[in-house]
Amino acid sequence: MSLWQWLAWGMDRPGGSTNPIQYGNISALLAVLSAYGLARALALGHGLRWKLLHATGVLMALVATLLSGSP
Repeated sequence: MSLWQWLAWGMDRPGGSTNPIQYGNISALLAVLSAYGLARALALGHGLRWKLLHATGVLMALVATLLSGSP
């Protein structure tokens, strides 16, 4: 959602459907949870699909956090 708001709508601080600060905090939380899932998948030797899914979650959540302008 934040990529769409940033690229297509030209918003300076995308916020999804909430305040940009709240959106950034939620995105940061999702990045941490996805990083934990990735670490767990690596430790337990899960398949490549799970590792890629968690890694994608980390990257997209970090992008959303950065685009929201939250510190």
